[in-house]
Amino acid sequence: MSSLPETPGIQAKASPVAHGRQPDLFKSIVESLAVPLYRVDRSGALTYANARMLELLGRPLHEAIGLRASELYPAALALAYTEDDQQVMDSGLPLSRLQDYREPATGTFRQVWVSKSPVRDQQGHVVGLQGLFDDISEHLQSLHAFQLANRVLDSTQQALMITDTEGRIVRVNAAFESITGWSAPEVLGKTPQLLSSGQHSREFYQRMWEALLAQGHWEGELLNRRRDGSLFTEHISISCLRDDSDHPSHYVALFSDISDRKAAQEEIQHLAQHDALTGLPNRLLLTDRLQQAISQAERSGQRVALLFMDLDRFKEVNDVHGHQMGDLLLKQAAERIRHTLRGSDTVARLGGDEFVALLPDLHSPEEALVVGENLRQALYQPFEIGGHSLQLSASIGIASFPDDSADADDLMRCADLAMYEAKAAGRNRVQYFREELDVRARSAAQMESELRRALHERELFLEFQPQIDLATGAVASIEALVRWQHPRQGRVEPLTFIRHAEESRLIRPIGEQILDLACSARAKLRRQLPENVPIAINLSARQLSDPRFLDAFQETIERHALPGTQVELELTESALIEEMDAARNVLQRLRLLGVKVAVDDFGTGYSNLALLHRLPLSRIKIDRSFVMDLDSRRSALAIFRAICAMAHSLGLHVVAEGVEQVEQLEVIRSLGCDAAQGYALARPMDLPALQRWLKKRARSAPPKP
Repeated sequence: MSSLPETPGIQAKASPVAHGRQPDLFKSIVESLAVPLYRVDRSGALTYANARMLELLGRPLHEAIGLRASELYPAALALAYTEDDQQVMDSGLPLSRLQDYREPATGTFRQVWVSKSPVRDQQGHVVGLQGLFDDISEHLQSLHAFQLANRVLDSTQQALMITDTEGRIVRVNAAFESITGWSAPEVLGKTPQLLSSGQHSREFYQRMWEALLAQGHWEGELLNRRRDGSLFTEHISISCLRDDSDHPSHYVALFSDISDRKAAQEEIQHLAQHDALTGLPNRLLLTDRLQQAISQAERSGQRVALLFMDLDRFKEVNDVHGHQMGDLLLKQAAERIRHTLRGSDTVARLGGDEFVALLPDLHSPEEALVVGENLRQALYQPFEIGGHSLQLSASIGIASFPDDSADADDLMRCADLAMYEAKAAGRNRVQYFREELDVRARSAAQMESELRRALHERELFLEFQPQIDLATGAVASIEALVRWQHPRQGRVEPLTFIRHAEESRLIRPIGEQILDLACSARAKLRRQLPENVPIAINLSARQLSDPRFLDAFQETIERHALPGTQVELELTESALIEEMDAARNVLQRLRLLGVKVAVDDFGTGYSNLALLHRLPLSRIKIDRSFVMDLDSRRSALAIFRAICAMAHSLGLHVVAEGVEQVEQLEVIRSLGCDAAQGYALARPMDLPALQRWLKKRARSAPPKP
């Protein structure tokens, strides 16, 4: 190993005593340095390395001496090192810079501060250089981490505020300045008191500090004040920082401005509890207030009343004047109801044209009747909207706690039942709940449940009654009549259950099942009936208005391979009038399929002659009541003859229902009737019996009635 060369710029002039020891001293100092130190000659070959440098090289000195950078480091680093070395030796000037370094022994990359100085001979010529470097990777990492932390704190959307243990602000970030309007220079050294809104009590802050000191953390909402005086709601989290001795050193608060979120939440909550059109409470808020009113009434011994209101014939306003006019009317109605009630009362809109008034703190049920009558009169006054004067009425039902029910939901149901009773009694009236209404409603619910079971278990069946052509005696049509074989009650006639089916909307699935049974029966009669004899099936208004009806009907007749000409649909006057526009479109499409349409029970309803020329009809069926009166009332004869004449002038056939006496046949024929149906000709029968009846008629020519 060569001896350590002289350090440039230092001339060794030792005393005689120290002369022998000086090289060893310098060598010891250099060898003990914690930083790597090395020398290279003019060609770049290594001439010396201290112990730390050899450790990094991973080689002993005798192996490292003479090696160049290209033999010690990766090509890119070696080129960079060599270029720096050449610059120092060519310029004769020292160089210092931050540089990447990879330890040859471990391959670890580090960031080092390199200092390189030229080495000169006695004549001052540069013969090489010496270098040393300091690993500052950890320092740089700490610096980068500190800078990153500052950038993070300044870029975060959460406001930061750090105080010392005396409550003085020592640090805030950009979000703090943006949210509060205070700049950092304005708040440093001050306390968070400058943000106080004065909206929180001393006890609130005391509880906050107690939690913070006990648990080291507190989180919640504060209402604070900005620099401009405006208030804002913040969600804040405060943490206590402790020093190495576990003593509090700082408090760190992070908060966000949630004013917009709070406003949005309040708006959402308002929308969730109020009707969007009128601004009145909805069912949710009404139910909550009703439960509170009942609880208070239980304690005070007073009464609570519910008034369920439905605007009569409101649908006509929408149909005639449009929904915009209807909405304006609902708003005016809501205002009238609100002004009629007390300040402590609640009026809610449940939807459509249904309103409910909640009257707490009543002493007797009669007080609710007085309010109900006042509301009825208020809603009966004409509404002036957009140049139109609209006069409606209201049906109002009343139920009270504890007289009618002690349960909020049940009380609402009782008031609803009373309202429907008022509507059924003629509208524009106030009706108090009676126990029999509940009995009737429970009976209807029971009937609906049993009808659902009947559908599932296929307890419904058909009987068939022929209609006879009075001129030829031939079968003109076969009417399908629905029956119900109840497992406990036995045979149930349609008058008992069809009304419940209509009200519960089960008429649609029942109608689909009847249509399937009737088409199946007509397919089985294919060989016994002429092609022009249809099966007549009763249709309800709800089926007619069902947008799925036509598709379901066509699918059914196709499944049974029936042409449309072998099906006749019978609808009542009321059904056709109720759904006039829908009926016209549906019946026109049915006519394209060859389906015949008859008006059933003609003369018992509105006797609206518009039906006869506006709708594509085939036949009208005169109700049995006219047939029964033919013998006793001259007016019945005149009406019967007029109906036949009018129908024939429009190209329609006439069928008389309920002909129970043979003598009546000649009378109705003389009046112009085309066909008849009734016990005088054939009773309703099941399919096998009908097939036998048809077979018997086929064996002998049927006599003219």
